[in-house]
Amino acid sequence: MNRLAVWGITLPLLFVLVACGNNSSTDNAEAESPAETAVATPTESEASETVSPEARTQIDDCEWESPTLTAAVPSSLPEDRGEAGLHDAVIGSWQHTHFNAGSGWEAIENKDIRYVFPSSERLRYCQDVPGITDKMDSVADFAWDGDKIAPGAAPGFTPFAWSDDVMLWTNHQDGSTYLLQRRN
Repeated sequence: MNRLAVWGITLPLLFVLVACGNNSSTDNAEAESPAETAVATPTESEASETVSPEARTQIDDCEWESPTLTAAVPSSLPEDRGEAGLHDAVIGSWQHTHFNAGSGWEAIENKDIRYVFPSSERLRYCQDVPGITDKMDSVADFAWDGDKIAPGAAPGFTPFAWSDDVMLWTNHQDGSTYLLQRRN
């Protein structure tokens, strides 16, 4: 089994453990009420990445009824940070379409892997590997460690380049690069 397959199975399990440990629910009907949610004051560095008036919104759902995005590697990949700050840019629904473990871009085949960020502190990981995960999803609140997305005990990811529709991450599990394309 290759490292990507192991990571694809390990990450959902970590999210489930984190979600269970935080008493989080994957059922939207049981979401926390606004009164139960603490609001943190942004630090000076975070203030530059606060939500703008025309900020994106994203529903907290895998949207399994919409088809898998099977896009090719874009002809032009971002080389640096996009115009939007990272905490704003990450909000949305992303499809993991390709990875590069050092030998060039390889398509994600026979898997539907989606990362849904309804906010810059919440991640819904959606994975459909027929016969293995069958449209599984896990949700967890996460903390930022600088630019690193740190979901619980998982090694996490660091977005290092993005545009409005494409994001490149370093996967800290194996050092590979993930290519994500915006679904909406």
